[in-house]
Amino acid sequence: MRDELKPCPFCSGDAEYEFSYSGYSHKNYAGVRCKRCWAKGPKFPCEFSVLDWQVGGRPWSAKCLPELSEAAQAAFAQARDAWNTRKILESEDEKSLDNT
Repeated sequence: MRDELKPCPFCSGDAEYEFSYSGYSHKNYAGVRCKRCWAKGPKFPCEFSVLDWQVGGRPWSAKCLPELSEAAQAAFAQARDAWNTRKILESEDEKSLDNT
């Protein structure tokens, strides 16, 4: 899995992976954000295992990704690809993900 994240398109800061949880929708998400200005790419829903949350509780780095479940790895791959290609959300499903 390619784990390299491009710099932030706004401030050129380093990017990092993030876990998030929406109390509103009660779903877990995988995403990417800038460490400097906190800009975020789209989030992708995923069912994380307890192990994934334990790994996610550590300071994040790409080194953690191989320890995640396949479902979590797939969600982070989608987040990484969207961040690196500067994907614009087009479908209604994707737009609703960005508003959680």
